[in-house]
Amino acid sequence: MKQIVGILLVKNEDLHIEWVIRNIFDFCDHIIVLDNYSTDDTYAIIERLAANTDKIDLRKWKNPHASQSVLSAYYGTDTWVFGVDGDEVYDPNDLATLRKRIFAGEFDRVWWLRGNFHNCVSLDLNAQMAQGYPAPPAACPVKLFNFKLISGWKDEHRRQRLHGYPIFASGQSTVVLFAFVGDMSSWEGSQLKCLHLCFIARSSSGEFKQLFRLKHLKRRLFRKTSQIRHTVRANPHGAVAGRLKRCAVGEIVGRDISGFLGHVPEAFDNSFTHPVPSLTEQLRQGSGMQLPAVLHLANGETITCLRWIQKKFKSIAGI
Repeated sequence: MKQIVGILLVKNEDLHIEWVIRNIFDFCDHIIVLDNYSTDDTYAIIERLAANTDKIDLRKWKNPHASQSVLSAYYGTDTWVFGVDGDEVYDPNDLATLRKRIFAGEFDRVWWLRGNFHNCVSLDLNAQMAQGYPAPPAACPVKLFNFKLISGWKDEHRRQRLHGYPIFASGQSTVVLFAFVGDMSSWEGSQLKCLHLCFIARSSSGEFKQLFRLKHLKRRLFRKTSQIRHTVRANPHGAVAGRLKRCAVGEIVGRDISGFLGHVPEAFDNSFTHPVPSLTEQLRQGSGMQLPAVLHLANGETITCLRWIQKKFKSIAGI
């Protein structure tokens, strides 16, 4: 029987994790949540949600980079696997329509379904608006895959879930590698929309999950450009240059997010209140992402890290 299985890798996501799960709950038949030993209230929130349903499978998970094997039972089965992060809030109305299309067999020969992201730099939930970078052209990492078409996953015991390379089953010569759901060039015309809270604080602990440690970032900066001569001065939390490179592309625009709010699955009560960040702009301050203050250039000038990255990183491949 056809099914949709959601899988989440989370760590310190307590500000938005309930919103994330509520919005995908009716779309998925089963939801696997791997918690990488959160130190805030993330685990407790998901545990409370799981107590109301047998659909949520909550587990403590030590090594997220060895999590693909959790999905091995679904290879070759009539299963769509939906990878969701703790900062990805999907439109439940889109998902309801998409579920009907999937179960009708419309995408049976498609490996990967893609949609539209909005990489948010600020949220105003009272006004039901989000400011951010539209994707495309920015990164748009929708992770919705048709596991019926594959027989395995390369190096699955050393891969994070849905990272790396699938092994397509024999006889799958007519596979469509990916398809966009709706109009990829239009937010309003898209039928698979996601608010990506990549530049918004996600934990009450004040921590911001980082893609690059400072040491790793500095090594790549020195290797990729001669403009940096000396020091990247940063606060102890480091910088997330890679995230800016992928997600801060194009111009910031506003989006109506009313369709993302107020969804109450039957298994849950309606007491949930979406947390409103205390600061609307969190690229520079507050509990959101902390950037290095100053970069020292070879010509003796200094420039703020954010401005330099926005100007230069977009033309540097491979970071």
